[in-house]
Order: sequence, then structure tokens, then C-alpha cells
Amino acid sequence: MMLVSTDFVEDNRELLNLLLFKAHGSSLENYGEELIEWHTDRWYSYIEKNDMVSLGKFIIRNIIAVFYNLIKEILLHDIRGQELKQAAMEMMTFFYSVWNGLIEWKKDNN
Repeated sequence: MMLVSTDFVEDNRELLNLLLFKAHGSSLENYGEELIEWHTDRWYSYIEKNDMVSLGKFIIRNIIAVFYNLIKEILLHDIRGQELKQAAMEMMTFFYSVWNGLIEWKKDNN
């Protein structure tokens, strides 16, 4: 999924730059915040519905915001090609490890 996302960023770099950095004053000015909120609500509902570990909405929102920020940083620093794919895979490995650690920690402390 992450590699597909990197292809999306590569293919839509100009549009994403407009949307994320130059939408002030337009109807899409708050798109980033709305996107984070939308994903937060979906993740929170999924976790609750599947009786997964109890996580607060604030923590979930911040996890989502880090992914959003990753895209912004990729665009700001013009990360492309193999460097983009490598960065995405490293971030996913990091998050997978952190997620599993958080789940284990929550299980041990509940």
C-alpha cells in the first residue's frame, strides 16, 4: 500500500503541492485538517468495532497527522524515485514496530 502511495505522490506532485501549500483562501484551504479528521474517525471506528486495544482519539489523530506530515515533507524536500520508496518503507517499518509495541504495552498495562 505504501509503495502505491509513493506512486500517487510521484504522479500527482504538482497537484499535491497546490493542494497542501497553496490553497489558502480557497475552498480547499482546510483540506489537510479535514483529511486528518476523516481518517481519524475511520480508524477510531475500526478499532472500536473490531474490539482492538483501547486507544484515545487524540493518539489516533496524531498517528494520522504524522503520515500527512510525511507527505508534506516529501514534497517540501523534493524526495523522488528510489529515495522516496526507501523513505516510505523505512517509515512503514518504523510505524509497524511502534504500533506493535503500543499494542503490547496497552495489553500489559490494562
